[in-house]
Amino acid sequence: MPIPVYLTYPDTRLQLDSVVKVVVDDLEKVGSPCGYYVAIVTIALMVETRPTSMSAVEHANWCLSNTQATHHSDRLGAHAWQVGVCRCE
Repeated sequence: MPIPVYLTYPDTRLQLDSVVKVVVDDLEKVGSPCGYYVAIVTIALMVETRPTSMSAVEHANWCLSNTQATHHSDRLGAHAWQVGVCRCE
């Protein structure tokens, strides 16, 4: 009879650079021009907007899965990017 093997994560805290990389990757997937500082601001917004009824991980995943990037031109023809989170209720 085979012996079951269970994998566990090491008991360490997440490193900021690891979280930033995930946020950059997720924002790039939706077409948002993103870098280190945009990811830091995104993380700060996720921290500040987390409802007490939701875990930090659950809220971060919700924010990233509901993020949309839109490209638009203003009336003078300048191109700009806008990144936003849609609220689905």
